[in-house]
This record gives sequence, C-alpha cells and structure tokens, in this order.
Amino acid sequence: MLTRISITFMMAMALVALPLNADHHNEETNLHKAAQVSSLMDRVESNALDMRQQAARLRSYNRTPQMFSWEVHADELNRIRVGLNNVAGLVDELEPMKPYMTFRQAAALNHLVSLSATMSDVTEEAIGIVNTEREKLRAAHPDYDKNVDALYNHADLIAVHADGVEAWADFIEQLSDASDD
Repeated sequence: MLTRISITFMMAMALVALPLNADHHNEETNLHKAAQVSSLMDRVESNALDMRQQAARLRSYNRTPQMFSWEVHADELNRIRVGLNNVAGLVDELEPMKPYMTFRQAAALNHLVSLSATMSDVTEEAIGIVNTEREKLRAAHPDYDKNVDALYNHADLIAVHADGVEAWADFIEQLSDASDD
C-alpha cells in the first residue's frame, strides 16, 4: 500500500512538474523574445540616428548650395533611402513579435511604421526634386528645403520613439529586479 501511495505521489509530482517546466520554458522564450525586441529597437534607433545625420548634412549643403553638386545631394538621399529600407526590414522582424511586446512597445512600433512611411514619401519627393530640378536645387529650392527639414525631423522622431521604448523597458526591468530582492 505504501508503495502504491509513493508511486502515485511520484506520478502526481511528475505531472505537476511538466507544466511548471513548460512555464519555465515559456518564461525563457518570452525573455528571449523580449531581448530580441530590445535588440531590434536598438537597431531601428541606430538607423534613425544615421538618417538624421545624413539629413543634417543635407541641411548644411542647403546653406551653401553653390558648394555642393546635385550628385552630393542625391548620394545622401540614397543613403537615407537605404536606412529606411533597413528600418522597414526591422519593422518586418518586429511585427510577429507583438505578442511579446509591452503595450508601450507595440504602440511605439505602430508609430514607427507611420513615421517611416511618411519619411519614405518625403524622401521620394526630395529625390524627385533633385532629379527634375538639378539647377534650381543650387538656388535653394524652397520645396526641397522643406523636405530636407522634414527628413531630419522624422528621423529624429523615429530615434526618439525607438529609444524611449527601450528606456521604458529598462525602467520596468529595474523595477522587476528590485521587487525580486
């Protein structure tokens, strides 16, 4: 009889241990996914900072338009386009991870998508101006100036949103660590 009880007890413990182990595995998976989200957001921020720097260069070129050819402008705009393509790829990687994101991260991702789409439109418009009005560009074309300013501002907002989400995630992690102690 004692043997049956101990066998039954051991089987019950094994059944209880399976879900506990599964929860531990899910927790590890969730932590891994959260770390991936954080890493991808860092890469979004890095790309946005690069694009902001390229837009800042375009701004400086506009201050002395006679010193820089339209090709220099086109090169910077192409770099911004590559940065936007990189951000789009990162967003594609982030989308399936929404179930592992905090509400704030998911909201920031939605905002990043919107900002990136607008920035892409502005970039294409600026490229169109460079391609069609090369000589007027040297005379500080007003629509081009507006587009360059918009590129800078959008890249800055993308960087701020990506960084802000990570700052919030770091804060939550610190709170969690403090509550564990």
